[in-house]
Amino acid sequence: MTLSAQLTHFGVHTTDLDRMVDFYTRVMGFLVSDSGTGGSGARIAFMTQNPECHHQFVLFDGRPKELAYNPVNQISFRLESLDTLKGYRRALLKEGITKMDKRQHVTAMACCLLSAMLLSGCAQYQWQKYGATQSDFNRDAYECQTEAARTYPTQVVTQQITQGYTTASTTNCYSTGSAYGNSGYAYGNSYVNCTTTPGQYVRGTEMTVDVNSGNRSQAAKQCLYARGWELIRVK
Repeated sequence: MTLSAQLTHFGVHTTDLDRMVDFYTRVMGFLVSDSGTGGSGARIAFMTQNPECHHQFVLFDGRPKELAYNPVNQISFRLESLDTLKGYRRALLKEGITKMDKRQHVTAMACCLLSAMLLSGCAQYQWQKYGATQSDFNRDAYECQTEAARTYPTQVVTQQITQGYTTASTTNCYSTGSAYGNSGYAYGNSYVNCTTTPGQYVRGTEMTVDVNSGNRSQAAKQCLYARGWELIRVK
C-alpha cells in the first residue's frame, strides 16, 4: 500500500497569542473560527480564510520567550500578483516589521517574513470586491470582527470530552504462622491477612471552549457580505 497524506493544517506556539491573533486577523485577513483552552492549559485560536475549512492553522500560547531562535522556519502565502506582494510589504512596514529578505525560486519571487505558512488541503477562497484593495479588506475584516465580538462576546464553558471511570479494586492475601500435618490439616497458630485496595477514580478529559465562536465567525462573515464583499473560489 502506498501511503499518502495531504496537509490540511498545523499549529504554532506563540509567546503572545493575543498579539498574533490581532496581526493575522487585522493585517493578513484571517478570521478566528474557534477558540478555547486545551488539555495542557494552553489557550488556542483556530484561524481560517476558507469557509469550507474550520481552521487552516492554529495558534497556541506557551512558547518560552527565552528561546535562542525561532523554531518556525517559514510560513508561505500564495498571492495573486506582484502588486499584492508590494502592498503586503507596505502593510508589514507599517506594523514595524522591517526584517524581510528577498527569495527567488525558479520563476517565483517572494519577499519573505521571518516566518511563513503554507495553507493547503482545502479548496481556496478569496474575499473579493470590485475596485477594493487588500487594505480595504483588512480594514473591513477588522471592523466586522470587532462588531461581531461585541455582539457575541467570549463565553467560555467547560465541556466533557471523555467520561471519568473508576479502576478495579485489588485484594492481596498472605498467611503467617501456618503449620500442616501429614494429612494436610492445619494446626498451631495460623491465620490469613487480606488487604483490599479500593479502585481509584480517574477524571475524564475536559476542554474549555468559547461557545460563541461559531456565531461570532458567522456574524463577521455576514458583515463582510453586507459591505459588498463576496467569497470567490480560486484555483
